[in-house]
Amino acid sequence: MVNLLQRTAVDERHVEAEMSVIGSMLIDNEVIGIVMSEVTENDFSSTYKTVFTAIRELFNENVPIDPVIVNHKLGDCYGQFLLELMQVTPTAANIKPYLKILREQSLLRKANDIGAELTDARDAEEARELIDKAGRLFSERPGRKIIDSAELLTLFYDNQFTNAEYLTWGLAKLDENIYAEPGDFIVIGGRPSVGKTALAIEFALHQAKTKKVGFFSLETGPLKFADRMVSHDFRLNLRNIKRHNLSKVELDRVLTNSEAFCKRNIEFIHASGMTAAEIQSIALARKYDIIYVDYLQIVNSGLPKALATEQVRNISLGLHTLSQSNRITVISLAQLKRPQTKEDAERAPVMGDLKESGQIEQDADIIMFLYLKSPGQKNGPRCLKVAKNKEGELGSFTLEFEGQFQTFSMNDTVFEETDNEDEPPEQFHLEEVEEGEKDESRPKRFVSRDEVFRGKKR
Repeated sequence: MVNLLQRTAVDERHVEAEMSVIGSMLIDNEVIGIVMSEVTENDFSSTYKTVFTAIRELFNENVPIDPVIVNHKLGDCYGQFLLELMQVTPTAANIKPYLKILREQSLLRKANDIGAELTDARDAEEARELIDKAGRLFSERPGRKIIDSAELLTLFYDNQFTNAEYLTWGLAKLDENIYAEPGDFIVIGGRPSVGKTALAIEFALHQAKTKKVGFFSLETGPLKFADRMVSHDFRLNLRNIKRHNLSKVELDRVLTNSEAFCKRNIEFIHASGMTAAEIQSIALARKYDIIYVDYLQIVNSGLPKALATEQVRNISLGLHTLSQSNRITVISLAQLKRPQTKEDAERAPVMGDLKESGQIEQDADIIMFLYLKSPGQKNGPRCLKVAKNKEGELGSFTLEFEGQFQTFSMNDTVFEETDNEDEPPEQFHLEEVEEGEKDESRPKRFVSRDEVFRGKKR
């Protein structure tokens, strides 16, 4: 027979919550479905986990639940224990408050267990793994939310009477065609030296006017980051900044406008060697709305002996979980595979070009690529291609890049729509729209390549 009072190291409040939840299921079968949708066996300890697992198995087999049937399932040695649970549970009507307490106390118990392991850690690597484990623990959602069709329709209807607010980028074509929200995982890919970091800084500075932004850099130090920010914001030649060759007038301009610059709600984090869990811990502690990670493939995977594919898979999953679980928009830069042929180097990138791309393609809500419009012209215009967009259009447009000021700007090209991200590069046709051809009375729409060519034939 099991003694109800055997509580050893488990916290008193956690035991009381476990007793109330299991007692409620034994009293009233109607609450079992609620319990199964809100918690798992990992929220229970020792004997209570054993009883919960038995009830779940019976429930899944559509067997009525009562103390006699559960006791028989457990080998006829839990009878008195189950009866005592029913006696100490005042009512099953309070099941939702019981579940809330259980989840909270389960979280605290697990945290205490990790803390105890941390004090006995043999080395820094073991301690790091335990800290990562604690970070993942506190990022988990408190229970699962199940919504029926009536609630879904209500959510839709109510949402239609609110202002549609999506993340903006400071580039009109992107703002019109990407519906990025809190909790999205966004990837910006590109080959080395095309301006990924400069573009990310421009986006981050724009977003920091209204959101709190954290920029996690795994390869750029704070001074280089500051140089780029100042060059962009004050339109100062980056070469003169690097050579400490700014004029007195230029330095005075920085000082005069420093107050506006410092109002940007952006923080730089030198993240070299950080894991996704460590990035998450800082993001939660600093309460960021948006974080940038520069760049994905050099985040510490926590799996030093694993293959590169498994490491990138672990990193991508970690960043995706961070965004989804905490409603933080995660924007990660990513490197592309080295082109194997001249044709590879000259075509527009596709999602298969992402290094170890399988998991990244699966996890990302939006994937963009930045590349040279004319290969070989490093100072020439760039193309920004939207290759994956779960709730918007696919396509590309041209950006002018002023490297000396670290800035990008739109030209007059249309956002060229495409249905297939893997179409060959000639499918992307960017046509300038003449002033006389604009008709402001017509609704804004995308111009497909087929329409462009049909128009020319006419």
